[in-house]
Amino acid sequence: MVNKSKPFDRIVKDSEASLRNISLPADYKIDITGEELKRKETMSNLSFALILSVILVFMVLAAEFESIIQPL
Repeated sequence: MVNKSKPFDRIVKDSEASLRNISLPADYKIDITGEELKRKETMSNLSFALILSVILVFMVLAAEFESIIQPL
């Protein structure tokens, strides 16, 4: 049954919380893959792009103002 009113990341968190209670044999583990793995990779890439863009904007402003303090 698909719950369309609940966000996907909340469903994954609830699933991971439910799966923590399961005891597995040695050398076994449970990994969430597929769409969730792609979502995590995308968020990581977006975070990197945001940090890089802030640094680049600061560098351009520092070059325009010819000062490191004024762009802040």
